[in-house]
Amino acid sequence: MSQQTITEFWAQVKEERAAIHAAVAKSKVQPKTGDICFITSVRNRQRGMEEGNVVMCTIQLAGQRIAEQSHRISTDDEIEMFLEAQKDARKEIIATERARRTTFSTSVDASGHEVGAAAVESKKA
Repeated sequence: MSQQTITEFWAQVKEERAAIHAAVAKSKVQPKTGDICFITSVRNRQRGMEEGNVVMCTIQLAGQRIAEQSHRISTDDEIEMFLEAQKDARKEIIATERARRTTFSTSVDASGHEVGAAAVESKKA
């Protein structure tokens, strides 16, 4: 916030919130319920911020971040890619957890040769 007063900052946040509500209404993928939206970070070398990180937050917080020039409202394409990446991450976590809970048992005969194997999913959480 350069030479902006606190009063000016909060007035700008209020304006940004109104603009966010309008953008959400036009968007095909921004949430239509609740007071939330997706925003995307912009590059800021002084803060060490990278461009393109999508987050979901309240419209109030989004207004503050946009007024601070650290974020902008996300495009529909960015939101769709973010949601797809989240879905893929959930699938990977589920698969990893399922693999962690699966144990293998093998049967051997008297001479030590393997005669059978079975995967058993543990019931422990």
